[in-house]
Amino acid sequence: MAIFIQRCRAQYAAVTLTTAFARFNLALILAALAGETFRLCFVWKMLKQASDAATFGIAMAVMGSFQIAFRLCVGWLGDRYGPLRVVMCTFLIQAIVAGTLSVMMIEGHDSPIAVIALLGAFGACMGARDPVSLAAVASLVPTHWVTKAMGLRGAVSSATSVIGPVFAGIALAVLGADGGVLSSASLLFLTGLFLMGVGNGADTRLSGETLSSAAFISTWVQQTVGSLRIFVRLRADFYLCLVTCAVNFVLPALFSIVIPFLVIHVYRLPPSLIGLFDFFFALGMVVGGCLVVGWTNRTFGKRNAIVIGLASTAIPHFFLALSSNVVLSSVGMFLAGLGMLNLFTNGSGLRATATPPEFRSRVFSAASFLVAVSIAPGMWVISALLPVLGPHVLLLCTGTATVCAAALVYAVPDLQTLMKLSEDDSAGAYARLYPAAFQTPRA
Repeated sequence: MAIFIQRCRAQYAAVTLTTAFARFNLALILAALAGETFRLCFVWKMLKQASDAATFGIAMAVMGSFQIAFRLCVGWLGDRYGPLRVVMCTFLIQAIVAGTLSVMMIEGHDSPIAVIALLGAFGACMGARDPVSLAAVASLVPTHWVTKAMGLRGAVSSATSVIGPVFAGIALAVLGADGGVLSSASLLFLTGLFLMGVGNGADTRLSGETLSSAAFISTWVQQTVGSLRIFVRLRADFYLCLVTCAVNFVLPALFSIVIPFLVIHVYRLPPSLIGLFDFFFALGMVVGGCLVVGWTNRTFGKRNAIVIGLASTAIPHFFLALSSNVVLSSVGMFLAGLGMLNLFTNGSGLRATATPPEFRSRVFSAASFLVAVSIAPGMWVISALLPVLGPHVLLLCTGTATVCAAALVYAVPDLQTLMKLSEDDSAGAYARLYPAAFQTPRA
């Protein structure tokens, strides 16, 4: 344990030598805790009011839709104004939204249209922040630390996903629903202010001509569509993203649909085990980001490490299908977490260094959007196949499909050439390898 802690500290110290990255990481942690608190407290308040059930359902659907759509829409804004500034604006907008809803809750105002619109804005900020925050990492650390920074960012994000619900539950118990929403608004606002100084000298904002409102909207739409065109032309990144989408097609459904069904209705185990499996998956991502990714890259090479990581996500499929042993399934979840972080770190690290800085936010946004879009169809397909095939056969099929998808990484064009490059050598590699992709108006 002492060696593990020492290596984690060494890995963290290697990256956080830049104070800006440390502050940025802390800001994202605080925002994640505040967002989870807002979500739980607001849902609690809405579900206690039976008259708001229909409004609540519509609002959640709108919030989820905006969260996916703005993963793509934010790309040009990040390239034009700088990803750090866009992230800061998402904090402040969410603070305003949460504060407004808090006042509405306290005063007893009931306006379904206002609630839906405000939650849509909150979801848009959540979706926008994810890809742009990754694009910002490359501007906060030296090029040769980008992969390490991505690993640390993924590890911290995974840890926050476990801590967040606990933090939100405590806030709800201590402050109540109204107080919890108000406190989340305050924390988001303070986080936005805290982040203001980070971008000085570190952001990659590009100069651009002043646009009228109509021209701005027209350019935004054109650049948003153009970001997908750019990404499709980056063959190595695009095909690797498609492989990721194939794996992501089944993995969220595994956690949301198959595991709960298997635990409760087939193996008849305590429902608390569902949370335990989630914990071990997140723990695997934390350990992977701090320790394992660097070792696998050095030992097997980055491309092989990605294949091993993707194949590792199939392990819990087979373990759950063949055994009801909780320990075995927990180990499978842990190994799957290690594998996902391997993919995330190497894929994001390559994308951050190889993409020219003036296009980085758009490329991250397009990739994030495609991965997010793949989740809902996976949920529908798995839900339809579960009663037809049964959980055991379905898990064996999804596990086999995941292994086959991992093997497709070897067919991704140019990936081996790119993965052999060091971070410094890969800087701007996409512009050299795919020059036609960037022959488009810049931000």
